[in-house]
Amino acid sequence: MGDVLVEKLIWFGVFFLIFLSFRWLSKSSEPNKSREIHRNDTPIRQPPKTRVISPTIEETVNFAIQNGKDLYIEYQNYNGELSTRRLSNLSLNNEYSGYHNAHVKAYCHKRNEERNFKISRISRAQIVD
Repeated sequence: MGDVLVEKLIWFGVFFLIFLSFRWLSKSSEPNKSREIHRNDTPIRQPPKTRVISPTIEETVNFAIQNGKDLYIEYQNYNGELSTRRLSNLSLNNEYSGYHNAHVKAYCHKRNEERNFKISRISRAQIVD
């Protein structure tokens, strides 16, 4: 009778170990809720590529500044969205130095306030007569 009891205990131990290993395997495949890292599914915003300032746009902007003219521009913001704006009282903004960082400070009629515009993001510029 002692041998039968030992044999039953061994079989019980084997089944118990198998049961524990299945539980451990099933839990390890599930993410731990307390340690789960939540990721935002929105794409990471990439900065726009460096743009070279078009000589004709730069000439048009400089002409408008020197002659006190208004400009119609097509402007692409940091997110790549295009908008058309009318600018008045243009001046070069010296706060941003460097070739690719040239900015124009102007009154924006769309926003009804003074704004800064990066010249390399202006895709079109036209003098207002």
